[in-house]
Amino acid sequence: MRIMIYGSCVSRDALDYANYDVELVRYIARSSLATQQSLPVIKNELLESLPSQFQKNMMRVDMEKTLFSSIDENEFDLLLLDLIDERFSIGLFGAGRLTLSSEFLAVVPKDCSYPEWNRFSEEKFDAWCRALNELMFIIHQKKNKPVIVLNKVYFSGLSGLSKSEATECNSFMPSEIVRNNNFLNRMYDYIESSFDDIRLLEYPNSLFVANPEHKWGLAPFHYIDELYEMTMSKLLAIG
Repeated sequence: MRIMIYGSCVSRDALDYANYDVELVRYIARSSLATQQSLPVIKNELLESLPSQFQKNMMRVDMEKTLFSSIDENEFDLLLLDLIDERFSIGLFGAGRLTLSSEFLAVVPKDCSYPEWNRFSEEKFDAWCRALNELMFIIHQKKNKPVIVLNKVYFSGLSGLSKSEATECNSFMPSEIVRNNNFLNRMYDYIESSFDDIRLLEYPNSLFVANPEHKWGLAPFHYIDELYEMTMSKLLAIG
């Protein structure tokens, strides 16, 4: 199965649990869809300041606005989407927009000022909707149309090594969990009401548990193994 991922580590990490052949054609993360219909904003000095090639590649997509061309030019059987990286606000740079990811904020000069859209704002949501419509148009025009799958995940306020060990996590702010999940639900509602050809990966709430021993560290979207295992079994059934 050839898979392209536009989303976050939530979807990428699941591939490590595959017990069947999977080819990752392309992985794009850390770039809000709300930036992709704006003009390019190239800041090579910021790219060169990033410590890893992965981070440079992700920020380059955000700066150059190459998500749509990447979807158009690559061939894959399944496009796996998740919306966890829509948790970032958007910086406005003239007619261009950039995702205010942790990577961007780590290297941008402290005296660099710019207006921004709050991550939960109407402006961002409207731009996200318009860009999603274009993304879907591009996919529908492909000669070999892939299966489109939405990985419908949520921020978790619980942590533990398994669902049976889950307890409230004091490291997470409950109000932030609620705000992020409310915005996710707003985007999910738009997708489900607008596109009947997007397949959904849905999970029992008991699997939304943050793993304190996750390889990327403790975060509300770094889950226990059982969730990733379910992701791959569901993808196999779809693919």
